[in-house]
Amino acid sequence: MKYFWLILVVIILFFIGWYLWPSSEDSVVVPIDRSGSEQIVIEDEELAREAAISRSIVRFTADSSIAAEEIGSVDVEAESWADACLGLPGADEMCAQVVTPGQKVTITTQAGVKYVYRTNADGTTIRRE
Repeated sequence: MKYFWLILVVIILFFIGWYLWPSSEDSVVVPIDRSGSEQIVIEDEELAREAAISRSIVRFTADSSIAAEEIGSVDVEAESWADACLGLPGADEMCAQVVTPGQKVTITTQAGVKYVYRTNADGTTIRRE
């Protein structure tokens, strides 16, 4: 009888944990720092899109010697890339063949020079065209 109650308690705790565990279907995990050790979860798809745009601008300023204040415009288009490398694999790089939703971010400087970046849904992967 002692084992019956123990098994019953374990089963009840399992179902309580299953019920209370957050669903990750609509969540996007976004690293806070470059090491990826700290993460937050963005539930809203629009917030994930804004994070991708912000990360593209940060990447742009890091890649070029142009300050963020010199950006003339930022255009964003939703895209689905054919692979995990966002359609831009490196020379000796293998890419997972999965459809990867994301954005095509076009940054135009005040001088009229365009820089195009491809991102995944939340901007954790960014590649320049």
